[in-house]
Amino acid sequence: MKQIVFAVNGAEFKVLLAMTFWQRLRGLLGTGSLPADQGLLLPGCSSIHMFGMRYPLDIIYLDREGKI
Repeated sequence: MKQIVFAVNGAEFKVLLAMTFWQRLRGLLGTGSLPADQGLLLPGCSSIHMFGMRYPLDIIYLDREGKI
């Protein structure tokens, strides 16, 4: 997956981009945790599942304009 890095108020964040169907399907499955400064963007998805996840997630939905 492609990764982008951006800064907000001096803090750096990394976002993995799940662009293909297979990347979105796999998502975070098989990972032990997600660092606090990292996220996963699933463009084109209107829902998510937690099947097989072993840790909680904070979820943010964006509209077509990228607004929360």
